[in-house]
Amino acid sequence: MKALLVSYNLRNASQSQKTVIQQNLYGYTDYSNGGRYKYKRDGLLSKISSIKLNRGVFIINSDDKDKILPILKKNKATIRTFVVEVSKSEIKKI
Repeated sequence: MKALLVSYNLRNASQSQKTVIQQNLYGYTDYSNGGRYKYKRDGLLSKISSIKLNRGVFIINSDDKDKILPILKKNKATIRTFVVEVSKSEIKKI
């Protein structure tokens, strides 16, 4: 199965852009009412089939690139993508 290896760098992004990217991709924990309630907000990589390899590097299905790449481009991330061959059993949900 063809997949896409995505590597990104946030060197040119501001701190708020870095936060937006991290929260959108990986999710975050939301607290309300003075920390009394805690909610886990899922990111895009937890909703699609993906493999996180390292910091700033992950593999996604080629069909899902239209969901991920615009967020990175919009927030000034430097992106490099490579087409790789991965078996279906290796790509899983995070």
